[in-house]
Amino acid sequence: MNSDHTWLRQQHSQFESELQRSMLFMQDHLERRSEVSGLWNDECAREMGRRFLNPLHEEAASSLEKLRRQHAAHASTATDLESATGAFHDASRASQCLHRQADEALATFRRLDSSLDHANRYVEGAISHLRDVEHALSEAARIAG
Repeated sequence: MNSDHTWLRQQHSQFESELQRSMLFMQDHLERRSEVSGLWNDECAREMGRRFLNPLHEEAASSLEKLRRQHAAHASTATDLESATGAFHDASRASQCLHRQADEALATFRRLDSSLDHANRYVEGAISHLRDVEHALSEAARIAG
C-alpha cells in the first residue's frame, strides 16, 4: 500500500510540474504577443487575433483553470486516501486488539465454567453427606427413642 502512495505522490508531482510548465508557456506566449502587437497592428493581425489567437488563448486559459482544479482535487483525494489508509490501519490494529481481548475473555469464561462445575460437584457431594448425616441422625434418634 505504501508503494501505491509513493506512486500517487510521484504522479501528483509530475502533474504539478507539467501544469507549471504549461502556465509558463502560456505566460511567455502572452508576453511575446504583447511585444509583437506594437509592431504588427494591421487589419490582418487583428483578424488573426480575433479568429485564431484570442480563441486559442481563451481555450488555453480555460484548460489551465480546469487543470488547476483537477490538480487541487487530486491533492485533496491523495490526502483523503492517506487519511483513509491511516484510519484503516488504526481500525485493523483495534480489531486485532479486540480479538485478543475476546480470546482472553473466552479463556477466562472457560476457566470459570470449569470452576463452577467443580463447585457444583462439591456442593452435590456436601448435600449427599448431609443426607447421610441426616439419615444417621434420624436412625440414632429412632434407636434412642
